[in-house]
Amino acid sequence: MDLSAHDVKSADAAVRSSFQRGQIDTDYVGLKSWDHIDSRSPSHGGRTAWVDPAKELMTWCYDFVSDDLNPVDSTFRVNERASRLTRSKKSSIANLLDELRRSTDEYFSRDTVPTIDAEFSEAYHAIIDLIGEEVARYQRDSDSWCSTGAFLGLVLTIVNRMPLPGDLLQTIRQLSPTDRERIFGD
Repeated sequence: MDLSAHDVKSADAAVRSSFQRGQIDTDYVGLKSWDHIDSRSPSHGGRTAWVDPAKELMTWCYDFVSDDLNPVDSTFRVNERASRLTRSKKSSIANLLDELRRSTDEYFSRDTVPTIDAEFSEAYHAIIDLIGEEVARYQRDSDSWCSTGAFLGLVLTIVNRMPLPGDLLQTIRQLSPTDRERIFGD
C-alpha cells in the first residue's frame, strides 16, 4: 500500500480486512489498539492526513512472512524487516542442529535448545528438515535409532507457533501410535 499518498481510508480498510482474515496475531495487537493509534490528525482544509502510519505499521513485523493466505502448506520465509536481537552464522546453526541430531536421553547439551530457540527464525527450515530426516532415519532402522532430535525440533516449532509442512505432518500421522511415541514421546 502506498502510505505516502496519505490515503487514510485505504490504509484503514487494508488493516481492518487483515484483521478479519486472521492475518494479524491478536495476541500481539488488537483492532482496538489500531482504533486508538493517534496516527491521524487534522491537516490543512479540515482533511485527515497520516502523521506517520508507516512507522506504526513497521512495528507489526513477524519473524516469518508468507504470501500464501491459506495457512495450510504455506511457504514461510524469514522476514528481513523483523528486529532480531542476535543473528548466528549458518555454520553455527548447523552445529547446533548437529547437537540436536546427536541428542539422546543420556546425552544432551543443555545450552543447545535455548540457543536455537533464540535463533529460531534463522533455524526454522533446518529444524523442519531435521524432523523429516529423523523420521526417515527411524523408518529405515528403528532398532538402532535412539535420538531425541525430532522431539526437540518439534517442541521448538510448536513453542514458536510455526506449522509443520503438510507432507511432513501426513508422514508423522501415518506412523503407528507406537512409532510416533518412540520418536516424539508421549
